[in-house]
Amino acid sequence: MDYMVSNAVKFRRISLLALCVVSIATGVLAVILKGYPSIRPFYVCSYYGLNLLFIFMWFRYDTIARQYQTSMLLRIGIIVLPFVALPVYFFRSRGFAGGFKVNSRGVKP
Repeated sequence: MDYMVSNAVKFRRISLLALCVVSIATGVLAVILKGYPSIRPFYVCSYYGLNLLFIFMWFRYDTIARQYQTSMLLRIGIIVLPFVALPVYFFRSRGFAGGFKVNSRGVKP
């Protein structure tokens, strides 16, 4: 089990880094191709699809690293409404004080 937890911590950081890279690359790519920030359906769909993928990856690796059992509803919530489900997850997995700290200042890997 220790091996899984140590790998989960490593992959959790990688998924957060990938989320940052996708966010920056999508904006840069839109400006390079169009000369200005473009809001085309392809860019929006690919951007949100990749963001949801990396958010869910981070969520899964964080639950493994913290050895926290999640419900099916919370997993679905992370995909459908991540801005609602993530604060719920933070409060449930880290307690009230830890959830308040994470929600007020951001996620620390």
